[in-house]
Amino acid sequence: GSKRIVPGSVNKLKPGEDVKTLVPSGQSSELADYNLAMLRQISAGHGLSYEMVSRDVSQVNYSSARQNLLEDWKVFEQEQQFLIEHFLDFVFEDVVLSAILSGRIPADKVPRDFYQNTSKYLKHEFIGQGLPWIDPYKEALANKLMLETGQTNLKEIFAKKGKDWEEELDQAANEAVKKLAAGIQQEGENNAK
Repeated sequence: GSKRIVPGSVNKLKPGEDVKTLVPSGQSSELADYNLAMLRQISAGHGLSYEMVSRDVSQVNYSSARQNLLEDWKVFEQEQQFLIEHFLDFVFEDVVLSAILSGRIPADKVPRDFYQNTSKYLKHEFIGQGLPWIDPYKEALANKLMLETGQTNLKEIFAKKGKDWEEELDQAANEAVKKLAAGIQQEGENNAK
């Protein structure tokens, strides 16, 4: 028969008896595979890549990392757009109207036709967080080529970076004027006049 040995007990063995301990090793060796499978299923359930959820990029190269990031970003953009349409737009309008009604914006600063044209005065656009770059050089070249061939525009390029294209264009124009005034030649300008 078998006899149970509990911690701290002292037992005498009869001649020929032996003690064998049970050390379950199967489960610990399968834990990594189990965790990997669970993280992949959780990621897929949220429409995201395993790498995005786990932060494990040990098994990817540039192309697969870029592809996963683009697919993940589609999910994020949908979530951002939902948040904008179902929350931020309403909050923006309520804050402006509340500021006017509470007197925080003085009546003489409110356009006379504000209440007749609220949609005109409350027109706005939220720009979500920008898409991070994996290889800025390659992506800048791709943007340049797509812009030159008419496959994209400045608004799209800057929106992907989470920036307003008109503000960025104004900034670039201001910098060009200041560089010209300081006698600094713009990148790409030809010296021959």
